[in-house]
Amino acid sequence: MEKLNFYTVDLSYVDYLKDAECKHRGFSRVPNMAYGDKRKPKFLCGVVLQVGGQDYYVPVTSYTQQKPDNFLIRAANGQVTSSLRFNYMFPVPKELISERTIANEPDRAYRALLAQELQYCIKNQETICHLAERTYKRVLLGKNPGLIQNSCDFKLLEGACTSYTQEHIRSTQRTSSDVLHQAPDNAKQSVLEKLQAAQSASADLVNKVPEKDSNTQSR
Repeated sequence: MEKLNFYTVDLSYVDYLKDAECKHRGFSRVPNMAYGDKRKPKFLCGVVLQVGGQDYYVPVTSYTQQKPDNFLIRAANGQVTSSLRFNYMFPVPKELISERTIANEPDRAYRALLAQELQYCIKNQETICHLAERTYKRVLLGKNPGLIQNSCDFKLLEGACTSYTQEHIRSTQRTSSDVLHQAPDNAKQSVLEKLQAAQSASADLVNKVPEKDSNTQSR
């Protein structure tokens, strides 16, 4: 099992998921991942479960009330400081996330708190994974209208994740054609090799994402 960590995510990808869900439901439960330039960046807690080979990430939120589908995070003194809300988790290819290095956080107190929160998550990793998978199954089961209304549409987002990666490949292919057309003959071979490597990486990304099945705020 991969150790949990804090990550940032490609914001354009998050916006893509939000738009996809809004078009289908009229709203989206994908959390906002940006506060603006004047506030600290938001954090994601790393891989918490895999469903059909799909990685899911859960936002760390300032919500501190115990609910059936969240996990309360505690600081070293036992105080509840934040939570993981599994009904707001969403699929993310690993290529679109980056580790958030706590040591680089400029605020000393905030840096210490984040380190304590991460250690608490790692200590309780098995419980976190179990709860996340349980929420996933409860939403897909569809027997709790309130939970469904207040959760991401996981299957829809998995399909959107696949579409995003496929579009990325098409974009890479178009760029390849343009670059090769403009390159001098003696440089085309080198350019081609680099672009083929990029396309191969993109193809690997798509292969990691399962095909779509037909059948509240982060801090």
